[in-house]
Amino acid sequence: MFVEITGAAGALVLRDGPTKGASIVARLDDRTLLHTIGCQMAAGRKWCEVELPEDGSVKGWVGMTNLRVVPAPTPTN
Repeated sequence: MFVEITGAAGALVLRDGPTKGASIVARLDDRTLLHTIGCQMAAGRKWCEVELPEDGSVKGWVGMTNLRVVPAPTPTN
């Protein structure tokens, strides 16, 4: 599944675990496309483990609040 960041004021925080107390891995801009690895409930909130789809070099957890499901990107080969 692919998701896009939407409605994040400034930037969405990517964390190293599914809690607000987890360390920050990166800050991602609105409209950034992410590939979901999996989702789970933690501390009363839905969290998804995600990665950047280009190369998977940036991975972490984001709250589902500012994400919307989008179609998979079309390959450009």
